[in-house]
Amino acid sequence: MKILLSILIICGLQFANANNEEVVLTKNNHCSLQGKVTSESMRSLKSCLAKRVVKRRGSRYPLYLVINSPGGSVYAGLQFISYAKNIRNLQTVTIYAASMGSAIVQALPGKRHGTDNAITMFHRAKGSFSGQFGEGELESKLKLWTRIVLGMETVNAKRIGIPLSDYKKKVVNEYWVYSHDNVKQNTLDTISIVKCSHPLLKVVRKVRVKTMFGTINKTVSGCPILN
Repeated sequence: MKILLSILIICGLQFANANNEEVVLTKNNHCSLQGKVTSESMRSLKSCLAKRVVKRRGSRYPLYLVINSPGGSVYAGLQFISYAKNIRNLQTVTIYAASMGSAIVQALPGKRHGTDNAITMFHRAKGSFSGQFGEGELESKLKLWTRIVLGMETVNAKRIGIPLSDYKKKVVNEYWVYSHDNVKQNTLDTISIVKCSHPLLKVVRKVRVKTMFGTINKTVSGCPILN
């Protein structure tokens, strides 16, 4: 009986894995956001995607945007979305997408893949600004950012497929979703088997990372799921 049960479990796992879509990342079919959403990181990402689009030319293969980000600047993220949503067959692969990182995933129209341990997180936007009181700069900026944030929340709610009022309730104390629950709650479309091609696995590069002790050089893999 135990042997039969083990066979059934193994067969069931193999069947489940066989149904998962496979994503193979190569040197020419992906760009990766590793870290915060900033003006600098978004410029770098736009440049990377532009190169991939030129390389693809008339081909129809998908380009993948790999997201491993805690979020960051709303404005920088929205500017990137305006650029990226016009790229044909651009799909996202989520490792960790929080705050503005998750907003990018929801705003782009392509398929939303996730790794087996994918995490998405949504919360109320926060920030600060200064200006004159009394129908002055402060009130004008508040009206502007209230409109910007509402627009972003509306996009998130629509893509997830829930009323805006329900979305607002979910994000009050942060809305975290893990692994296959992302598919159940429609924060991602599919949990896929994500791999890197052999040539990509051989790529290593040095990046400059800012820390509390200063800027350091760090060696990272060309395969984004290994970093």
